[in-house]
Amino acid sequence: MSIFLKTHAPLLSVCTALLFGFAAHGQYANKSLGISAGYTKFSLQGESLEYGVPLALDGSLYIENGFEAVIHFPVMLLKENDRGLIRGKQFIGLSPSVGVRYVFLEEAFRPYAGLDLSFLFFFGNVDLGSLYVGPSPSVGFDYFLTEGVSLGMKAQFNWYLSLNKPPENSLGFTAGVNLWF
Repeated sequence: MSIFLKTHAPLLSVCTALLFGFAAHGQYANKSLGISAGYTKFSLQGESLEYGVPLALDGSLYIENGFEAVIHFPVMLLKENDRGLIRGKQFIGLSPSVGVRYVFLEEAFRPYAGLDLSFLFFFGNVDLGSLYVGPSPSVGFDYFLTEGVSLGMKAQFNWYLSLNKPPENSLGFTAGVNLWF
């Protein structure tokens, strides 16, 4: 019997693995860098900011069990409405954020929901207050064109707080392309 096991053990191991093995799943890369562009509508009460057009660098890192850490660094071209101090002028703002998101499916189509901590800062001679900061829930998806390239869309609600000002908010939509490695 021991001669039989010695000669046939590899064959028996392979047959056992084939009978009781698990289904193979495609695995995509777990880090990404990308660019995105979009539109953000502001509802700053008592302020003159109307909308922004963000251009952003994005990054993500898969953590475990569907969770990803994300970072966004948008530079926005902002426009004041006609009631503003500089009457319809455009200026620049930054709105970086860091957060986490949960990916519901980990295949070619990846819908997700996330929560970021967002900041908002204005450049130039614009009297719109100081730094704004607050939570930003988001929903979106990535669709993989290949194992290393995905297209995505995201909707994000930003709730901002600032000293000596009432809470403010904005709603933004972005589309982007990511490279995964």
